[in-house]
Amino acid sequence: MIRRLVVVAVAVAVAVTGLVPVAAAQEGPDAPGGFSDVTGGVHQPAIDALDVLGVFEGTGCGQDMFCPGGAITRWTMAVWLVRVLDEAEPTAVDASSFADVDFERWWLAHVERLAELEVTKGCLTEPLRFCPDRSVTRSQMATFLARAFGLEAADSAGFTDTEGNAHETNIDALAAARITAGCQTDPPRYCPDRPVTRSQMATFLARALGLVDKPAPPEDEPPADEPPEDEPPEDEPPGDDADSSDPADGTGTDTPAGVDPSACRPGGVKGVTAGFPLPGWAAPPVGTLRVAVLFLDFPDAQATYSTEVEAAHGLPYAEEYLEAASYGRIDVEFVPLHGWLRAPRSVDDYLVDTIIGETRVSPGTEAVRLADPMFDFTGHHVVMTVLPSSLFAAGGHTSAGAQTAEGIIVSMARINTAPHPDRGGPEQWGTTAAHELAHGLGLLDLYAYNARRHRLPPEPTARTWVRSQFGLMELRAAFAARPRDSRLKFTGSLPDGPRVTGYAYSLYAGEMLAWSRWQLGWLEESQIHCINAPEATVALGPVADPGDATAMAAVPLSDTEVLVIESRRKIGYDREQERLHPEGALIEVPALATEGVLVYTVDASLGSGELPIKVAGDPGNGRVDDYPILARSDRVVVRGYTITVTRDDGDTHTVTITKTGTDNDGGAKAASTSPSWRLKEHHGLEIATTTNAR
Repeated sequence: MIRRLVVVAVAVAVAVTGLVPVAAAQEGPDAPGGFSDVTGGVHQPAIDALDVLGVFEGTGCGQDMFCPGGAITRWTMAVWLVRVLDEAEPTAVDASSFADVDFERWWLAHVERLAELEVTKGCLTEPLRFCPDRSVTRSQMATFLARAFGLEAADSAGFTDTEGNAHETNIDALAAARITAGCQTDPPRYCPDRPVTRSQMATFLARALGLVDKPAPPEDEPPADEPPEDEPPEDEPPGDDADSSDPADGTGTDTPAGVDPSACRPGGVKGVTAGFPLPGWAAPPVGTLRVAVLFLDFPDAQATYSTEVEAAHGLPYAEEYLEAASYGRIDVEFVPLHGWLRAPRSVDDYLVDTIIGETRVSPGTEAVRLADPMFDFTGHHVVMTVLPSSLFAAGGHTSAGAQTAEGIIVSMARINTAPHPDRGGPEQWGTTAAHELAHGLGLLDLYAYNARRHRLPPEPTARTWVRSQFGLMELRAAFAARPRDSRLKFTGSLPDGPRVTGYAYSLYAGEMLAWSRWQLGWLEESQIHCINAPEATVALGPVADPGDATAMAAVPLSDTEVLVIESRRKIGYDREQERLHPEGALIEVPALATEGVLVYTVDASLGSGELPIKVAGDPGNGRVDDYPILARSDRVVVRGYTITVTRDDGDTHTVTITKTGTDNDGGAKAASTSPSWRLKEHHGLEIATTTNAR
């Protein structure tokens, strides 16, 4: 029998007092007693109240970490709901009813109990699946709570965005019970397709149990110092955008942007991933990201300038890039400990061979150990260790963690780790810092760790190889072009007046991929058009600044693969890049050879360095027939779908996606290999000046 909601708050509170802290096989050492990343905000009372009851045991994301901005997964929802409904741990089970829940999972019993209570019916049938790692949307949450607490049907709550939604009745019931007040008041909206964050779910659950105050009825004016909505105030944004409803849970209807977006959200590998969800240890991609910055040098590799100078060569760019890429959803807060920390041993003692075949400096937790007596690591999500950029380049990331006096910090970014001849002064490393922090958010590398996979053959007759790269995580493709291809041209003026003309043979379009932004919750659900029809037409806004337009079209190809389409304009980090030419000219080098539509495939079953994302036409060797941006009237065939750019009005690109029934992809054929290529320090430009003219 489903437990029914007790309307009188006092009665609910009395009933819940029987729930005691529970023990479970933990996936994170998060025993009750407070979380280092919950230090105030509208959701803290609910989190604290449920934490005391042991509801969160085993479902945290690290040492004393709650990850309040992370999206709650279905398996975590099952654990929390069963514990508050039964006031105890469920009886162990010896088999799983769901094809996608392994028997070894400690939370299997919670999932089975939730199904027994008729709170869940699974996410898919034939075979029956639970989709444990999918995030829970606000509409799904309404159905879970309505079933769990037996909420009575109610009149329409008046939300402008729930009409026709499969969960509409339960959303109205949730509003009538004053468990939700919606996500916006003018006009009243519920945001049904927005994922529920862990902190928001704690508040919803605590309201249902009467452990915290409920929102004021609609006719009452909320206090001026309290947020009138479910979502957190400005310093605690609403969280990730995640998939929509699941068919077996009665949620199989289409969203305004296309079919159920969950069909375009494949489950990914553990750790950093190209799929969903992001790893539990990852730093929150929404809200404030606090990064402790430590500076380390060595007895035989000492910096000759201050850490303030070093910081200026990377931190401002990394902060600006990530905040712009997130459309303001993340607030990066760097907290530097200025002054060079001196490692006790020489550089050679810290050298290690890496998975990409390069030797790097790996100081481990040396900087943390040296800084710990003088630095408070409380509330920090990432530790970034910076070596002198005059002597080192590139970077790395690990989730091995470091113990501090205030607890364990899992995410460790390392900047400038490849030994380099002394350059006499600091170099720019902002893109490297942003890249490594993106690893800390859960994103993986898109380039091949095995460099032989992308080795280029000798240049074809009258052609030169052009190396192009898209996005922060380095999606790469090379194509052969005429040496004086006008798309690659740049011009500038020398200090004494003459003009210089040249051609850029390495292009870096820095705007983050739409897919990565969706993973991080930086795109609204309404900006994703998931297609499951023989033909569709989509108008795409530029990924750099889509506004309210659709930012990404996607076609599910299999359980793990998705075809993705996005628009790229010469704006934002895709605009021309200002560079100083070796001869002294200030030049603007193209980031994009042309504006248009980028098409690529995602295979979420592949890990970092295994090419989980490839541009259309790339057979796996990193080569395509031409620059992989489609202009108006261009088309490409990928896995039986033809993508054609039918219109370009200067603001949006309109594309048609047609299922053609053929699996012959357009693109380059495999060829013999020769020495590998790699853009300097992730994102450097290789510029060839071919003519000088006055």
